[in-house]
Amino acid sequence: MNLANKNKLAIAIVGALLSSCASLSQQQDAAAAPSAIVAAVRSAAAAATPAPLPAAEPVAPAVDSGINREGRVLQLGRVPEAAPPLPEVSNDSVELNYEQEDLRRVIEQLANVLGISVVIDPTIDSKVSLRTSPASPMRYADIWPLLRLLARNAGVTIEQAGAVWEFKRDASAVPVELVSPDALAGSTASTVLQVTPLTHISVEAAETVLVPLLQPEGSVIRLGPANLLGISGTPGQLQRVNELLAVLDDDPFQNQGIQLYELVNSRAADVAEELAKVLTLIEGEQPAYQVLGLDRINAVLVIAPAARGFEEITRWVRILDAESQEQVEQLFVYRVKNLKALTLAETLTKVFVTEEDEDAQALARDEQNAAGATLPFGQSIGRKRSSVLKPPLP
Repeated sequence: MNLANKNKLAIAIVGALLSSCASLSQQQDAAAAPSAIVAAVRSAAAAATPAPLPAAEPVAPAVDSGINREGRVLQLGRVPEAAPPLPEVSNDSVELNYEQEDLRRVIEQLANVLGISVVIDPTIDSKVSLRTSPASPMRYADIWPLLRLLARNAGVTIEQAGAVWEFKRDASAVPVELVSPDALAGSTASTVLQVTPLTHISVEAAETVLVPLLQPEGSVIRLGPANLLGISGTPGQLQRVNELLAVLDDDPFQNQGIQLYELVNSRAADVAEELAKVLTLIEGEQPAYQVLGLDRINAVLVIAPAARGFEEITRWVRILDAESQEQVEQLFVYRVKNLKALTLAETLTKVFVTEEDEDAQALARDEQNAAGATLPFGQSIGRKRSSVLKPPLP
């Protein structure tokens, strides 16, 4: 082979090698392209996916602060009546002496002492007897309350019109003065309406006690839904009523005994029922103790008068809640260590079934012996049955 042919052959071989390298590079690039595309898609998806939000803490529902409240106590104070001004005098003492005097004349003279102008109803025909003690004369400040007292007793209403005071026969139910219990001491009117808030008892309970005590002169009315009472009467009557209300309107959680007994062996309803029967038997149909069974917490609540004590109640609760002596079925769980639980269960079942059958057979023999007893003449009653042993359960 000459040199020219060798050169051509070498050039052909080099060209073939270069062509194969180019095709291999294209194949590698084509094979790498899908991986690059997949990686790019994944990267874009990761960039597009939003980051997870942090877990939100539970938020309690908002409560309107205007709903929860303790309530406020009525602040009335004192709304005094309109009284005429007192005249300036050097001697502050008044002596009165009336014997079956016309009320119209008494009103006229007392009004002159106070220096006020009055209009007196001519239909007022009542008479009055009044006498003051020389050792303790009245003061000028006492004249106007005295006029109020005389007018109220006669069914006369006093109304002010400018500088004139009118006395007319018209028994009005409108109170002359409004006060709260704390401001009663400063009242000067003959009739006062006291606005009394109740804290621990209801209006109905207070009315039941107060109405019979205040009639016929005083009265009790309800003032709206705020557990308020309007008590009308003289300041002296209202002072005694307030002392009575201090006893009635007391905290029931503090003025009586309360005891809660937690039960262990018995139901609360059963113990409460039996304890109530015991108390009724001992104290009568209306015992001083009150009993309530609380099934949800299995306890008994007992309420008693103050300082009555719970020694006897505690003793009876222990007796009634004692552990029962009855034979009842119980369930026990044993963890078997050395045998199979199934094998031990089968063995115990055979033993107990055999014992029960033997007891039944013994009882049957006793009945047969009793039925087959001989008579005096040697005759027997009944017949003897053969007992068959029941095979144990598999």
